[in-house]
Amino acid sequence: PGAVVLIAGATGGVGSFAVQLAARRGATVIATARPGDEEAFVRGLGASDTVDYSTGDVAGTVRAKYPDGVMAFIDMVNRDDAFEAMTALVRDGGRIATTLGAADVEALAERTVRATNVIGTPTAKKLAQLADAVASGALRVEVQQTFPLERAGEALEAFSGGTLGKLVLVIG
Repeated sequence: PGAVVLIAGATGGVGSFAVQLAARRGATVIATARPGDEEAFVRGLGASDTVDYSTGDVAGTVRAKYPDGVMAFIDMVNRDDAFEAMTALVRDGGRIATTLGAADVEALAERTVRATNVIGTPTAKKLAQLADAVASGALRVEVQQTFPLERAGEALEAFSGGTLGKLVLVIG
């Protein structure tokens, strides 16, 4: 098996892409997901293992299952103390990416952990690569629900409740 990668927020749109892309590169993917539909969803995307985030101590559960830690951590949901607890799982020399700007890049570098606070920088080339992967069937885009633009408020409420994949606003 490849490097062990932990993905928090694996059931959302960005997280579901991260699961697929990491698994496609041979990683052993641990995805945060509740048992049932969420677990089935991320396993269908390529996750090798899941950790139930609704039980509270995700970091403790991962540490018990993977005492040597993980080589990479991709996070779309944690901040502050919860994020710090998860970063402790990453072995020295590992990598961390967060979409919430939660990483103290300099402090993590002291452990030789390379951290990135990801800021979306779409380019035509990156978008074309993703579109090609979708067109070939190598990358799935899971749409949970669509909403007309005038129901954007409902879409935000649905997003706040958690999603399996993407929510789409339809204009026109």
